[in-house]
Amino acid sequence: MVLTLALRVLQDFFLVLMMVGPGLLVARWFRPRPTPLQWLSEGLLCSLTVVSVPVFSLALLTRQYLDWRWMLAGSLAVAVPTVLALLRRHQRNWRDALLATAPASPWSRSVVVVALAVFVLFLVNYDRSHFHYACINGVVMQAITEEAAPPFDPHGADQPFDPNDQQDPGHLQVGGPEARAPGARMDLIDSPGTGQRYGTTALIAPVVALFDAFGFRLVYALMPCLAFLFGFRLLRSLLRRSGLALLASVLCVVNPYVLKIVILDENVLAFATATAALALLVEGRLPLLAGVALGATLGIRHVDLPLLVTAGILLGGRRKDCLLALLGTVLAACPSLLHHQATYGTLFAHEHFVDEVFLAVPHRFLGWEFRYTGLLNVPFVEQWIRTPYNPFPTSLYYPINTVAHLGSLVAAVGLIGVVLLWVRERRLALALLCWVAPVYGLLAVLENWMDPNKMGLILILFPVLLLGLGYGLDWLANGSARRLGVLLGTAAALSMAMVGVGELHIEDDPRFYAKYPHVRPERPEYYDFERSVVTTGSPLPSAYFLQQYSDLRPMQRLASAAGDYLDRRFRRDGEVQVLGGDRRAVDWTLDLSRPLVGRTDFARLEAGGAGLDMQAEGAAHWLVGMETWEEQPAELRVVRKGPSEVALYLRFGKEGFAEVESEAHFSIEETRRPDLQPRRVPSDSLTLRVRAGDRVQLYETVSMDEVLVYTWEFVVDDSGIEVGPARRMFHN
Repeated sequence: MVLTLALRVLQDFFLVLMMVGPGLLVARWFRPRPTPLQWLSEGLLCSLTVVSVPVFSLALLTRQYLDWRWMLAGSLAVAVPTVLALLRRHQRNWRDALLATAPASPWSRSVVVVALAVFVLFLVNYDRSHFHYACINGVVMQAITEEAAPPFDPHGADQPFDPNDQQDPGHLQVGGPEARAPGARMDLIDSPGTGQRYGTTALIAPVVALFDAFGFRLVYALMPCLAFLFGFRLLRSLLRRSGLALLASVLCVVNPYVLKIVILDENVLAFATATAALALLVEGRLPLLAGVALGATLGIRHVDLPLLVTAGILLGGRRKDCLLALLGTVLAACPSLLHHQATYGTLFAHEHFVDEVFLAVPHRFLGWEFRYTGLLNVPFVEQWIRTPYNPFPTSLYYPINTVAHLGSLVAAVGLIGVVLLWVRERRLALALLCWVAPVYGLLAVLENWMDPNKMGLILILFPVLLLGLGYGLDWLANGSARRLGVLLGTAAALSMAMVGVGELHIEDDPRFYAKYPHVRPERPEYYDFERSVVTTGSPLPSAYFLQQYSDLRPMQRLASAAGDYLDRRFRRDGEVQVLGGDRRAVDWTLDLSRPLVGRTDFARLEAGGAGLDMQAEGAAHWLVGMETWEEQPAELRVVRKGPSEVALYLRFGKEGFAEVESEAHFSIEETRRPDLQPRRVPSDSLTLRVRAGDRVQLYETVSMDEVLVYTWEFVVDDSGIEVGPARRMFHN
């Protein structure tokens, strides 16, 4: 074990050198004598882009799978000429060329220590139990191995299952992953169907090619660290107080909105790179590197395109600087540009409009009629509506959700800071407005955003929150009872507004049910619950949202991180928490007579109804004909997932079970259990016999297409069952 660990550490030393070395060298080429903080932050940005982007672009063009040899060649191709250029610049004085730094500021050490703490926090916060090879992760695998399924259209034409398949009578299949032909080439540039932006793949795939499955966790931890470092630099270039810049940067990264996302997410990535771009643009000394950060942002989230206007304003229209920034942008966005032009025939395509087939819905604006493959809100329809199962229209939901996550006190600091930013830095504020207004204006009119990760899109605008927190804290620190009173009054007003908006009733969008006919009509219980969780008016950050997708179990997360480091296989058995103590049988009853959402009494220690023994390893049952609160037919799949874990999957009508897998083809699909035979249980309750200490996970599918699945998790033992509020399953 010790020898294996030592060899692993030695191997990682060379892999880290391969990944980080060229980035640190290029950072020195940009800035010959950086401060330690500048070198660290710019070196990290370059490490994630200057080798990864060109190597991935070449792999796309040559249709070759990425591996460590590609990365080694790319690292040498960047490092060798950079070293030669640095030596020439410094007249062959290698110490000045490679190691010399400018004097560090008094706060540099503290910033580096906090950055390391942020990295470790997110390295442990990553929750592998939520990981699947879906969306961005699946495309990464398509870039590095022929074992990954080729792209397919997840919204293709409906194809009925084999009628002899008793597993799923009447359920419609909309495409599924298939194995590649032996020897197939990497065809991401040829085949539509990924639905993904390759700017994301370009950042992640090279790291995964080096570190295997641990690479996903590594990128997840590095991006918030990047956001923190450049967030501090952005605020420090505008404000005098380094301590407040440090605090604001921490608050903007370490909060429930960011921490609750426990796997890689494009919105967090775009938040980090956009923060880097803004910091470099405001400092104004490295327009080419600012362009690289900007291009990475646009490659991850195309909706950030107005950031180009912001960049032009911040650069003051200086021709040379603007051209350098544009060059960096084009180079960093190269994977997406190649993808659009080669795959779709135009640079201006968007993956979702080509790769996914949606129902085109008629809309009207000022007498102009058009069809759009989505559902728009006012002013493109006559009545203000909302997506079913969302408590508010998107235009309201984003700000309400943000305040609910941060708490009204932190939100008040940010709001006051944004006002001060407008007063003190009008040019910067106008530049940011040219970015925020069109992006938020677009998001505000989009509906059919049932998928939980869509609400995370607001994170791409979090650099504005960062500035608001910085200016708000700076204003508050100047210290007076009056300013404290203004803050408390603003926080109280926000809290009252949050409670008051909870009384607002807005009809759900009837067009949604035509677009997604398998989705159940929303019941009042779901609407009331969703409104209640975001309109508490709490002044403090929300503990509920911090655990909206996953329980906070620090020791289990720490053990998972250690396990990922030691075992980096892409295909691994699911993680199971083995609980100690007595393993006696315990009976508990699941009550399906009323909606589960908003209740905590649907699981209780009492007998009743039909019995189901789930103690045996591998026990699995498929129950049909259950009586529930819904008119649609209900089915329940009950599966023992391990020695201490039982999962229940509830579905209605033709929706799918939320039991999914992705390791077979590195592409997510519903788990098939062809050996199960349906068992009719005409009852609204079910008694299950489990082992004492079993952790039970319950999943209720609303829509597998839009990935809305409510989840509950609780432990069953003799002392009772404590059921918490419903969560939403997160995927990406």
